[in-house]
Amino acid sequence: METCLILIFAFFLDLVFGEPPAILHPVVYMGKLIRFLEYYFFKGNTLTQFLLGACLSLLVIAAFTIPTYFLLTFLKEKSYSIYLFISIVLLKTTFALKTLKDSAKVVKDSLSKKDLLLAKEQLKSLVSRENKDLDERLIISATIESVGENTTDSVISPWLFFVFFGVPGAMAFRAINTLDAMIGYRGKYEYFGKFAARLDDIANLIPARIAGLLICMASLFVKKDFLSSFSTMLSGSKKTESPNAGFTIGAIAGALGVELEKKGHYKIGKTKKPLDITAIEDGIKVLEVTAIAALFLCIGLVFLRDQILNG
Repeated sequence: METCLILIFAFFLDLVFGEPPAILHPVVYMGKLIRFLEYYFFKGNTLTQFLLGACLSLLVIAAFTIPTYFLLTFLKEKSYSIYLFISIVLLKTTFALKTLKDSAKVVKDSLSKKDLLLAKEQLKSLVSRENKDLDERLIISATIESVGENTTDSVISPWLFFVFFGVPGAMAFRAINTLDAMIGYRGKYEYFGKFAARLDDIANLIPARIAGLLICMASLFVKKDFLSSFSTMLSGSKKTESPNAGFTIGAIAGALGVELEKKGHYKIGKTKKPLDITAIEDGIKVLEVTAIAALFLCIGLVFLRDQILNG
């Protein structure tokens, strides 16, 4: 019951308040620590960069996971009510459902006003791709892709890590994902960030596939195309460089009956409906139902876990 209570209250805390102020947000300090350590670790040949990047990654994960574990262990012994409150608050900082929805909505609102420049600026909170040459269709596509992909990163993965590894596990996942976002890409960090990128792939391996299936199921409840969602999830999983992103991008593309495109990288889905701002609205609805389904799944997993552990 404790695990379920923490998750449910963290869920409602997110819905009501969204993200805490930056000065109180662990992810902000994860970013600061990564940049601080990068100054000392980012050097040498390719092998040295890989090894130092791995060391940096493990240090950052440990720096947030170990203190979380000992803090909550201490509080649980001293004051159970304070322990529950801090657990709820800390878990909330590891996922961002409301922010994901709100970010998609502001892009949609800007597009509805035909303000492409503002929409491109707001799109930066969802994707890191170059956006100066994006037209309205590609902005809409990027928004929906982000909603699909971040269903895993921003919601389901931290919840599943919490179910099986507690709040420290969710914090470890958020550190892994932050490392991937900051140094886990090609170019400057090709070797330095490779460990972080592969670790993020592994961490999301199962959650991404669960997220894809949940999006398919959610499509039924919002009266979208389940069969298309499932088939496009399978085909889309083979089209992205990431071993995980294609599952959720494909699932949401198929559900909405649209083709999503990242120029020079992939096209996922088939054009059955125009890719306009109503597709963003529908994508947000799919996200909301998927999150509720994921919440019930996690609660079910908690009871299943406890049954197994208690014999």
